[in-house]
Parts: sequence; structure tokens; C-alpha cells
Amino acid sequence: MNNPANLMNRLQKAALAVRELGLEKVALFGLYRLGYLTGHWRRLNPPTPWPTIDPRAVDPQPIFRVPAQAELSALLSPAELQALRDEASLILSGQMRFFSAEPRPLNLCPSGTEHHWTQVRDDDPYADIKFIWEPARFTWVFTLARAYQLTADVVYPQAFWQYFHQFIQANPLNMGPNWASGQEVALRLIALVFAWQVFAQPETSTPADRAALLSVVAAHARRIPPTLLYARAQNNNHLISEAAGLYIAGVFLKGYPSAPRWQRLGWRWLNHAWQTQISPDGAYIQHSANYHRLMLQVSLATFSAAQTAGDALPAASLTRLQSAADWVASLMEPSNGALPNLGHNDGSLFLPLASALYADYRPTLQAASIALTRRRALPPGTWDELAAWLLLPPAKAAPTADLPAHPCRLNGADSWAVLRAVRFTDRPAHADQLHVDLWYRGQNVACDAGTYRYTAPPPWDHPLARTLAHNTLTLHNRDQMLRAGRFLWLDWAQAAVQSPSTPASLTAAHNGYAALGIQHKRALALQQAGDWLVTDRVTALRPSADPCPACLHWLLPDLPWSFEAGQLTMQLPSAVLRLNIKAFSEQDQPLELSFQVIRAGQLLLGSGECPPFLGWVSPTYDTRQPAISLRAFLITPPNFTLVSHWIFTQS
Repeated sequence: MNNPANLMNRLQKAALAVRELGLEKVALFGLYRLGYLTGHWRRLNPPTPWPTIDPRAVDPQPIFRVPAQAELSALLSPAELQALRDEASLILSGQMRFFSAEPRPLNLCPSGTEHHWTQVRDDDPYADIKFIWEPARFTWVFTLARAYQLTADVVYPQAFWQYFHQFIQANPLNMGPNWASGQEVALRLIALVFAWQVFAQPETSTPADRAALLSVVAAHARRIPPTLLYARAQNNNHLISEAAGLYIAGVFLKGYPSAPRWQRLGWRWLNHAWQTQISPDGAYIQHSANYHRLMLQVSLATFSAAQTAGDALPAASLTRLQSAADWVASLMEPSNGALPNLGHNDGSLFLPLASALYADYRPTLQAASIALTRRRALPPGTWDELAAWLLLPPAKAAPTADLPAHPCRLNGADSWAVLRAVRFTDRPAHADQLHVDLWYRGQNVACDAGTYRYTAPPPWDHPLARTLAHNTLTLHNRDQMLRAGRFLWLDWAQAAVQSPSTPASLTAAHNGYAALGIQHKRALALQQAGDWLVTDRVTALRPSADPCPACLHWLLPDLPWSFEAGQLTMQLPSAVLRLNIKAFSEQDQPLELSFQVIRAGQLLLGSGECPPFLGWVSPTYDTRQPAISLRAFLITPPNFTLVSHWIFTQS
């Protein structure tokens, strides 16, 4: 029997979801779930044999560009060429790097393929489905293709065809986990179309190989439309990916009866997604640096296909995509191409067509700039390779002007910082308002912890999305928003930058604690000496003498440190960092703070509860590395102020 309190809680959350997400999205998601309950999706996607296509009836069109060996060689150093060969050899040996991290078996034969995909769970904390999906995305195809174009060694196409046939034998159409997500199907489809252009040549394939590949691409495209309403309900990277898969299949399979319909359907929803998911300032709807890159890379593959189809992007779509590329440039660390580890980070690197680290966004930025503005954003470099694999227009040289400015970024001579202050119009990813990222000489010294895992047993059931894991202030031990699911926050905290801002300072406030009668305001300021002040002010919105427990958190790199009298000293590679934290009453009287230092979930200094997920940073999915969490605690009635002073002294 349902508990009345639990029922009321669910009804309240449902009402909040309708208010914040909108009735259309909630209704579309409800229809999708109804399709599960009634067996509708199974009827639309029944278990069937792989279709057959007469290759003579289809005229496959180029979607990508295949650069010549000399062109690729000019982009890679000898060390980069050897690293590529090593990665390709890893794939030949039956392994691949999951989420651009540690090697794991390249297993394309999952269990559960005796069940229809509608019977597959994607939320089992003890069996994360992303470990099944990762090899089945076929992103390892891009590494084999690069190695083949540079070496002409037939072992690479041979490996592709072996894995391809293994996949279609082990994953019957519409059966098992690799058919459960329309997005995963679409991303695999695009990778298979890419493989056609490199490996489906007479000297590297048989007629049976080529006929099978065309049939499999068509089967993938057929899987997507029935459940497109789920992607529409999400209106995020799912819709971008699935619409792109349909459009690319439609352009590629010229002459196939369903191809024109797929092309039209994909183009319609792509333009809808570009124009509704990318805000005028270029920020992406998912509030995630990595999903922003995924969106741009999938859009680049679509842009390349549109060159073949002769489809010009509508001005409204082009403008939003140009803004999205500028957004990447505005948050990029120039020395290494890294961005803050903002929001969800699921390890996606859909087009790994460059000798660049996972955290390096320069290949995507350069290709997007060429595609969308016909101008390079960066000078020539190894990051040019991604653009070389796409059908792009000629590009002018990089401008000499600075990269675009982000409204919440301040730049010093050796450092820069960005303050997170967002007015949400769609689902937040993390409860991270007023988080500060700080970079010094290319190193992220005030870090965002990232994601680690979406699905895992406690305490790793997505805890890094919480407020207390970010570089911000937690009040009354409560998140800034109401957590209602793995990917759902409700009662959104809204922030606004307060004017006037200057090139050296800005101030923002959020309303996440308004229900408690409290406002949190944060000022970020660059001092003349190159040090930084972060000032947190907690103000009562109504008279109250009740104590307000506050916890200020900073996440720093795992480097040698010491702590004394409210100051943490850390030895950076090229400087000594001193982080001093003080608190003051409304009358500017000093207040007593207590401190904790946590590394890898272990309390190294201080006392009290130690959340086991603090003192970690996750650079990609399923990878966590030790870091230093510094926490400052205060219990006092509002109004009060906390000041964090970051001082860098050259070694």
C-alpha cells in the first residue's frame, strides 16, 4: 500500500516537473513510457532478420573526406604517428580505451541478446550499460582508419570487417542492449558510414562485405524514427544524434526507398534542435562542456553530409552553431585546449580524428570554425586533422584578434577564472551555481570534480553533481536544488550577474536558498598583483537569529601541501599557491572557522563527517584521481562573509 506522504511527494515533484520542463516534454516522455508498458515499441521494432539490399540499387554518397597519406603525415610528428600505431595495435589485439582512458576488452558480444531491447535495464547500479555501449559505438573505427590511411597496411581493414561481422552475428536486429538507445544506434550508424568510405574499397572488402554494411546502415536508420519522441522529450544530445543519424543515412543511401524520408525527417529535427538547444550566447542546453563538444562533432558530421546533399543551413541554425563554437573558444585554456570540467562528463569523444588528448577541444574548435565561418580559429597545428576528414569549404587564416570573451571569465597575465552564474531554461546538470574554476599557467588549480559515473552503488551514485562537491558554498547542508532523479533537478536555483562588472571583477547571486530566507552572493576579483579574491556574502532575506551552517569547498590538484592558521600552501609546478580563508560578521568582526582537508575520500586534517566522494577529480567517465578538498565550516546567523584569497608566488 502506498504511503500517503510518498504519494504527495511524487505528486509535488510531478507538478514541479511540468512547471519547469513544460507540459510538452513531460507528455512526450509519458507517451514513451506508455509505449513500453503496452508493448508498442516491440511491435514497431520486432525481432527480424537483417534486411538485404541490392548494392546495384543504391549509390552510396560521400559523407566524409578521406585525406591522402602525405596530407596526414604532414600533420603528425613521428611521436604522434607512433602513438597512433600503438593505439591501432591495441585494437588489433582485442582491446580499446574506454572513455579515452584505460584499455578494456573490445567486446561486441554482450549478454541479454535473447531479449528484446525493451526488456533491457539501463539503470542497474551493478551493471552500468555504458560499458556495453562504449565498444558498440564503433569509435575505434576512426583509429583504424587513420592508421590505414597513413600506412596502407591491410591489417586495419581486415580488423574492421572481422569486428563488423562479429557485431551483426552477436547482436540480432532489435535484440539486446545495443538496440535499447536510439542515440547509440545513431552514433554507430555514423561510424559505419565513415567506415564505408575508408574500408569498403574493392581492394579491402568483398561484395558480400559491402552489401552487408549497406544493409546494416539501413537497419540502423529504420530503428530510430519509432522512438524519436523520447529524443524530442529530452531535447538534448539524444535528439541531435538521432536526427543526424537519420539525415546522414538518407544522404548516404541514395536510391534506397526510405532514404528521402529519413533525410527530410533528420533535417527537420536537426534544425529544431540547433535553434532550441543552443542559446544565443552559445551555451548548450545540457550545461556540459563534454556534451557541448559531442553536439558540435555530430553537427560537423552533419555539415559534411550537407555539402554532398547541397543543403544549406538556415541562417537561424548557422548563427546558433557559430555561437556554440565561440562558447568553446571563450572558455578554453589556450596552452592546451582544455575547458573547465563543467557538468556531465560521460567520456564521449565521438570523432577522435586527431592526435590530441581527450581534454583538448582544439580539433573541434578548429573544424567548427572552418565549417561555420570559413575562417580558422587557431593557427595551424596537429589539431587541424579533424577538419581534414570533413567536407568543408576553403578557410582563411586564423585572425590575429583574441578569442571570444566569456561574460563570466576574468583574465590575468598568468591566470584566469570563470564564475558559474546561469539562468536555467532547461534541466540543470549539476547543482553548481557560483562555482569558480581557476587556472594558473595552464593548470586547473580550482577544479570541477566532473562526473565519474552515472550508475553505480552508493556512494558513487552520481554524487559529484551535488552542491557540496563544487567550489561554492553549501548552506544548511542542502543542495541548491531538489534532486528528483539521476539526471533531474527540480526547483531550479537561478543566478544572475549583478552590474556593474569590470574587466577585473564581477558579482553574481543565486536564489537556491531563498526558501530558507537566505541569499548567497559571490564576488570574483583579480587583484593588481595577480592574486584573486573570492568573496561570499550570506544575507538574510527576512529577520532571523537562527544559526546558518555554512560549508565552503575548494577542490585543488593532488600536490604537496601544508596547512596552518587558516591557510593552505601548495607547491605548484611553477609557483607556490597560498589559499587563505577568513570569515567576518556583519560588523566586520573575525569569525572562527573550522577546516577539513580530504584526499581521495580520506580525512587528513580536521574532524567530523567525511563524504567519501570528496577529494577526487574525474577527468573522464569511470576514472577518478585523488585531489585535495579543502572545506571551511562556519555556524552563525546571517549576515556574514567568507573571503578566499588566492596568492601565487613564483618558485
